[in-house]
Amino acid sequence: LGGRIYDQGVSIAIDSGGNVYVTGSTFSDDFPTTGGAYDTSFDGGNTDRFDAFVSKLDGDLTRLLASTYLGREYSDFGLSIAFDASGNVYMAGNTRSADFPATSGSYDTSYNGGYYGDVFISKLNSELTSLLISTFLGGGDTESGYSIALDTSGNVYVSGETKSANFPITSGA
Repeated sequence: LGGRIYDQGVSIAIDSGGNVYVTGSTFSDDFPTTGGAYDTSFDGGNTDRFDAFVSKLDGDLTRLLASTYLGREYSDFGLSIAFDASGNVYMAGNTRSADFPATSGSYDTSYNGGYYGDVFISKLNSELTSLLISTFLGGGDTESGYSIALDTSGNVYVSGETKSANFPITSGA
């Protein structure tokens, strides 16, 4: 699974139907995407810029069922993947793109980070055709979201690292 330049799968998960999802990053403008995918255009550009991707294969690994880029102008890295009870796909990662597709009504629609960027958390439908919600998470320096999980109530948990003294924390933490 990949294009002609450089592709890196970082996280893999299997949905309730036995389909295999993988996320990571690609430097390939010909990474395989599928018709109707959320984003079929490589936005990473040149000069060491990557796009995140998420791809869905059947359980036998014989068919690519869905595949999309996720990113914008600078480097974006998909680092973890999980599902909710409805089969929606959650991704966490790192973005250096101030124009990363954060959606209206999400926790934070503004890029906060320094050179190495913010955490992103994105939710796509199971067919990877719609970005349902997407947010930044970070302070004024660098963050990465290395792992994502959901509880039975649908709450989203992300772990990672920050170098920001002003990373958003909750009262009583």
